[in-house]
Amino acid sequence: MPVLFALHIIIISWYGGLIAGEALAIGLPLLRLVLEANIPKPWIEEDTIINAAILIVTLSLISLESYITNHSQAEFSHGLCPECAEKHYGEFLKDKQK
Repeated sequence: MPVLFALHIIIISWYGGLIAGEALAIGLPLLRLVLEANIPKPWIEEDTIINAAILIVTLSLISLESYITNHSQAEFSHGLCPECAEKHYGEFLKDKQK
């Protein structure tokens, strides 16, 4: 289900801009929180609130990343190039190879 949330956020950020994407990123989890308030659940209410907060943060970051990527020359890789990995984590990589 979070994939469906993220897909909407990316599409809205692409066509509607950052403010629309952020509004949806915050609004969808809050709407879900309100709708689930009256449904009996086998877990405690704090878990639902924490889940909504995590969704808000994650979806806001997806929206922001999507907006920056589409409106600038910035690219997000979510990884390390081999040279950077060796420079910053060389000792750990050598331990793994043993």
